[in-house]
Amino acid sequence: MSEALKKEISGFIKEKATEIGFSACGISRARLLEEPFAKLLEWLQAGKHATMAYLERDPEKRMDPTILVEGAKSVISFLYKYKPSQEFVTVNNYKIARFALGADYHVVLKQKMEELVAEISAKFGPFKYRVFTDSAPVAEKSWAALSGLGWIGKNSLLINRTLGSFTFICEIICDLDLIPDEEVYSGSCGNCTKCIESCPTSAISEGGKVDARKCISYHTIETRDAIPAEILLFATDIIYGCDICQDVCPFNKGIEYQPNNWLEPKTYFAEMSKEDWEQLSEEKFDILFSTSGIKRLTYAGFMNKIRSYQ
Repeated sequence: MSEALKKEISGFIKEKATEIGFSACGISRARLLEEPFAKLLEWLQAGKHATMAYLERDPEKRMDPTILVEGAKSVISFLYKYKPSQEFVTVNNYKIARFALGADYHVVLKQKMEELVAEISAKFGPFKYRVFTDSAPVAEKSWAALSGLGWIGKNSLLINRTLGSFTFICEIICDLDLIPDEEVYSGSCGNCTKCIESCPTSAISEGGKVDARKCISYHTIETRDAIPAEILLFATDIIYGCDICQDVCPFNKGIEYQPNNWLEPKTYFAEMSKEDWEQLSEEKFDILFSTSGIKRLTYAGFMNKIRSYQ
């Protein structure tokens, strides 16, 4: 493939990604990410992944996309900002992280990436690819950072200077030989430690490391068990996810978000009281979360979180 054609295809992908609704798009070369791989192994060996045993399986696959897609040459990363334009007041009520208030992003973003693939194929011909968004062992934050979309902050989340950290990350791994954007973006948290200081369970440490064993998000999303007593002391009515470290991040201040139907919280969330949540039936759960990723927790798992506070 000539350099001119590589440039044409790369530019086309970014143009169409914007038209489809993605907030940012960057490209990196597919290969083993040696430094992040070493950090992942260190984190796993320290047991900071708690009961997420799936992270131990094929860790190299997370850092080498050529294992996931034979002949892969490029990783196309996308950001999609998800902080809704409308905030619901949750004073004296249970709290759900913003990313889970709308439709299931796994489904929506995969559809958007498939739409982009169809556009690329129609113009340049078919190619080998797979789309991912939290759906396979892919080091999404590392690839997004490498492709110029931001840096991994002290709270382990990807931070983009203009979009902040309230963004979904997804990617297309493919055999197209594209122009990489590697190392075109620089940024850091500097001396700021607000996320570390604000974490009520001290789950965050320097170097972008989070101990899942202490993390509120882990205990309210990754397990179906009741919230442990030592976490419950600090969770302050949180029943799914946690936005505390993002709410204090300076890069999330003053960002304008446009209304987006699939991201906007359903009105029933604002109408639900603590008593309504505590008396939630399985039938009502299925109705409330029919298009939400929360349904993966199951009714029993979700109610375990609520009953933890009773």
